[in-house]
Formats: sequence, structure tokens, C-alpha cells
Amino acid sequence: MQILSAKRRKEVYFFFANGYKTFSFVNNISVDIVSKTKQNKPRKRYNSLSQTDLNKNNSSTKMKSDREILIIEPAVGYMLKVLKSGKPITDFKNEFRHIRHGNYFEFLNLVQGPIPPMTTYDNGVITNDNTPRKTDYDFALLLKSGPSLMIFFKNCTSVYGYIVDNDVPDNIYLKVVLFEISLRMHANNYELLNERENLINVINKLCWHKNIQQREIDHLHNGRIFINMIKHFKNQYPSWSDGIAAFNKAYEIIEKHELNI
Repeated sequence: MQILSAKRRKEVYFFFANGYKTFSFVNNISVDIVSKTKQNKPRKRYNSLSQTDLNKNNSSTKMKSDREILIIEPAVGYMLKVLKSGKPITDFKNEFRHIRHGNYFEFLNLVQGPIPPMTTYDNGVITNDNTPRKTDYDFALLLKSGPSLMIFFKNCTSVYGYIVDNDVPDNIYLKVVLFEISLRMHANNYELLNERENLINVINKLCWHKNIQQREIDHLHNGRIFINMIKHFKNQYPSWSDGIAAFNKAYEIIEKHELNI
């Protein structure tokens, strides 16, 4: 068994893989966590999902990417597609709202999917179970949400079906999901946020804490405006191409300062 310590955390996470290979993501580094047992048979991953697995799971979504992606990306990215298409989100509205804003604990309570076992060490206290807690950090709750996200994704596609978007490519939808969730996760790690902070405050508080220049903060807000254009179209940019260009510049700032997952 290997131990992965999440930076800037009070917690150390012990992931028991029972001889199987799993993945998690910390500071933009993909970390293999493999228990030292005799078995080494691959299994279906809960906290991340390859594009092959996604296509096999539900070929109607066709959320394309040239890299391995977290299940949260196509799950939430698909619902953003639904929003942009103008279809009213009546089914799974609460689940979508909770996961989009990083409220993993409430999301888990709604979906109630199976939770991968996890042992945590927090200030001298060792916990070994699969119970989600409000006191869990976002990183742990995101991992625990993996199976519930797969259930949510499957249910959503069965209701809303295949959606064609000729304005925004799939890879942009996937990055849009990571944009807000990553910023919220990093801000929460530094304990900067009050409950229900909007994305404007998330960006400002995190950037001030990290001493990021105002010019780059402005770029991040331009990316936020593009996300609002997807959710609530009000001609925020002259064209979708202009919005995508602004968003890509914002995402470069996230990568530059290692603020992604």
C-alpha cells in the first residue's frame, strides 16, 4: 500500500486498492496508487474514467478528450450542454446544482451511490470507513463522489439524450467544469471561503491569497464571464469564438499557477 499526502492539507489519505490500480489527481500530477498484494487485475475505476470507458458506458454523450478525464468533467459538462441548449433542467436539478458548486456532501446524500473505502489521518485521528462527512476536505469528498457521479451521468443522459453543440467543442466543456471546481477546491484548501461564495469572490480571494497580478485576475474573470455565457446567454462576448479565446487565456492562468486538480 502506498500513501498519498495532499499538499496544504491537515489530512493524509490511505487508499486501499486491494491489488487493483486506481488514480487520483493532486496539483496536476496523476498519481498511481497500487497496493502491494499478489493480485494485479485491473478494475473499473470509480474516481476517474478513461475516454474508452466513457464511450462504453454511454456512447450517446460523445464528450471527446485527448487525455484521461475525471468522471466529474463529462457528468457536469454534459449538464452544461443541456443548459446551453435551452432545455429546462427539471430532473436532477438539485444534484446538478450541488456538484457544480462543489457541495459534494449534499450531492452524495442525494444520489447515495456506493462510496469507495478510504482511511484518513487527521491531526492524530485515524478514520477507516466509507462515510462522507461535512468535515471532509473537497479532495476526499470528490473521490468519494465517483460512483455517484457515474450514476448521475447515466441518469442524465437517459433523460436529455444526445446533444449537438456546434458552438463550443467538447474539450472546452470539460475544461469549463475543471475551471470552477478547481478554483473552489484550492480556495477551500486555504480555508478562504464562507458558505455559498460566488465565483467572483472565489477568484478574488484565492488570487489575493496567492499574490496573483491584477492583469491575470482580470483574465480569470473573463473566463468566468464565458462560463456565464454558457449558463445564461446574454451576448457576453461578440461571438462564441471570442468567448472561447478568453476562456482559454483564463485556463492558462490556472495552469501557470498550478491551480488545477
